[in-house]
Amino acid sequence: MRIQSDRGHKVCSSGPYAYIRHPGYVGYCVLSLSEAVLLESSWAMAVAVLLVLVFVVRTVFEDAFLQKNLPGYAAYAKRVKYRYIPLSW
Repeated sequence: MRIQSDRGHKVCSSGPYAYIRHPGYVGYCVLSLSEAVLLESSWAMAVAVLLVLVFVVRTVFEDAFLQKNLPGYAAYAKRVKYRYIPLSW
């Protein structure tokens, strides 16, 4: 990851970002798990669960990186406490 200050990267806090910090990751995780259910495949579910775990780990590292390197993100993280699930995590 890197901050591209030449492209004007800044914290987005409107829309779904007002409630959770990583709505795109949530959408991908829900999609992966839903596809596995629709396919009725234990192999697909195993892969989907593995992908969800990878995204959870990535989120932890990404949050730490952004809090150190993106101006305004630490204040945003204090205001929007939940990464994926409101009132949970």
